[in-house]
Amino acid sequence: MFVSFLTYKPCRLPFFGGLLICLLVFAVGCQTGKPKSAQYVDVTGKVTYQGKPVTGGQVSFFNDQGFNNNGVIDENGNYKISSPVGNVKIMVDNRMLRQGQREAAKMGAGPRPGGEQPNPIKGKFMRLPEKYSAPDKTDLTYTVSNGPQTHDIELTD
Repeated sequence: MFVSFLTYKPCRLPFFGGLLICLLVFAVGCQTGKPKSAQYVDVTGKVTYQGKPVTGGQVSFFNDQGFNNNGVIDENGNYKISSPVGNVKIMVDNRMLRQGQREAAKMGAGPRPGGEQPNPIKGKFMRLPEKYSAPDKTDLTYTVSNGPQTHDIELTD
């Protein structure tokens, strides 16, 4: 004997109750998690190591939500970056300026579609402590607030 799903009343209530609970869990789950975007502001400054300007390379600011950006360090140690607002960790790297890697650094990533040509990384390689080039080892932190600001970065051994 065939029993229709719609006419078999004892199973209808638990089924629809379970379906409702699943939909509620799904709806609540979709509203939590990482933010989809972050506010970015310009940060400028000078990068030094042992009191001398870092003569080229790249700085990276990244936060706990996974938002980050890179900026180029010029030959005088100056940098400019569009950074996510909030607490950030800072990486400094100039290994791309080692002999043999200079040509790749000069080429950069190329322009974004409809965007400007990126700044090529220029300068001279200088040995920096390795901890500053690794996101899990760097001890450089900064709190980026709203609006343009200046933050100098001093590297130590």
